Amino acid sequence: MLLAEIDQIKLYPDHYILCIASLRFFYYSLSKKFFMNKTFSR
Repeated sequence: MLLAEIDQIKLYPDHYILCIASLRFFYYSLSKKFFMNKTFSR
């Protein structure tokens, strides 16, 4: 399974980088929203 994933990365490096970037952005925005909610609730 891991080898297949590595092959996918070799085939589509741009797509993989885009996926990682979007995931990181999504996680960042989610954590930011959560943090804001926590600070406002006090």
